[in-house]
Amino acid sequence: MLVRKTKAIVAVVLGLALGLGAAWGQAQQKQEWKDRAEYDLYMAISKEANAEARLKLVDQWTEKYAATDFTLLRLQTYLATYQQLGRTADIVRTARSILESNPKDIRILSTVAYFTTALPKPSPDDLSAGEKASQGVLELLDAEFTPEKKPATVTEADWKKSRSATEAMAHRTLGWVAMQRKEYEAAEKAFTRTLQANPEQGEVSYWLGQVILYQKKADRQVDALFHFARAAAYAGTGALSPQGRQQVEAYLAKAYRTYHGDESGLKELHELARANVFPPAGFDIKSREEIEVEKRQALAKADPGLALWVSIKENLTADGGQKYFTENMKDALIPPEGMVPFKGTLISHDPAKNPKTLVLGIQDPGQADVTLKLDTAMTGVAPAGTVIQFRGAPESFTKEPFMVTFEVDKEAVTGWPAPAPPAKRAPKKAAPKKTT
Repeated sequence: MLVRKTKAIVAVVLGLALGLGAAWGQAQQKQEWKDRAEYDLYMAISKEANAEARLKLVDQWTEKYAATDFTLLRLQTYLATYQQLGRTADIVRTARSILESNPKDIRILSTVAYFTTALPKPSPDDLSAGEKASQGVLELLDAEFTPEKKPATVTEADWKKSRSATEAMAHRTLGWVAMQRKEYEAAEKAFTRTLQANPEQGEVSYWLGQVILYQKKADRQVDALFHFARAAAYAGTGALSPQGRQQVEAYLAKAYRTYHGDESGLKELHELARANVFPPAGFDIKSREEIEVEKRQALAKADPGLALWVSIKENLTADGGQKYFTENMKDALIPPEGMVPFKGTLISHDPAKNPKTLVLGIQDPGQADVTLKLDTAMTGVAPAGTVIQFRGAPESFTKEPFMVTFEVDKEAVTGWPAPAPPAKRAPKKAAPKKTT
């Protein structure tokens, strides 16, 4: 679809067609053919429908009549032929040659501007030429698209649409040139302008997402994700090919998970991007960091002891964990007085009765991460699963397997079940009296 639409636009912009030799001859009345053979050669060219065969004839014209009064006509013929053959580099080179004699021709300027973005390996000179041509197109828009110049066969609506399409094309090339130069902010501005002029450009939405991402601004990542979603979701005129949309969709899903943490909200993003060209006011996607902060805030409110332990464990398991333990935890009272104590689930104790060592799981009731070394033995026994609260002084720490050992005063431990009272003995029965 994109290729067919491109050819149609270019044909209109160029206004070229084979068989216009008579019209050109009338327009250039002071020019003359060198001889009858030159004229016959051109007529053969104008009647040749096969582009490859026609190109050979035009090359013959160049070889036999290097000097001709119809140099511009020959370049125009080359241009139309290269267009049919899809030879992008030759199209741009020939159009630039035409501009040397007529730099204000908006059709040829549009040709250079449009096909610059299709060059496989554009040189700095190619980029400069495409930029200059695009700027020339924008400068000529008002003068070219006047009511007086509108063809009688073209409706007012189509005339305005042609102007918008030409303007969008010029901004598209300016954005593409800036993107090749890694001038990403300039590229963003140009791509925004082209989508404002013509929203039917799925590829530009993708490019816009790229140049926003390349600016490496954390607060702009959500905008980039939106434009990737738009490129993947948009299916109207000017959309990416089905395969291209699938590739963008796969990239979007990965980038979304990296930023957000999972795919929750991705479906809603697609729907939003399908209905809007640009992110609507108030658009936002929470980052995984923001989500984590919210979770921590909620946990700190619901269970401040657990929130403190989660923070401690993250610091201990990160690089420099041992240094963190030595400088911030060892021999300090944790949690300090005034804060709620830690709460853990008993996994085991030693010895089996009247233990002085308790092993608890704080973050996960089934995963041991704390060992309590008591100054005085607890009384009796406690079943696994008993919830114990404590505060104490960390003595040592191991990262693999993870374990923090606390020295704890018995008085700082709560939740240990009280020993069962001794069983009551049955009262002794009085001895029977002896009878005589």
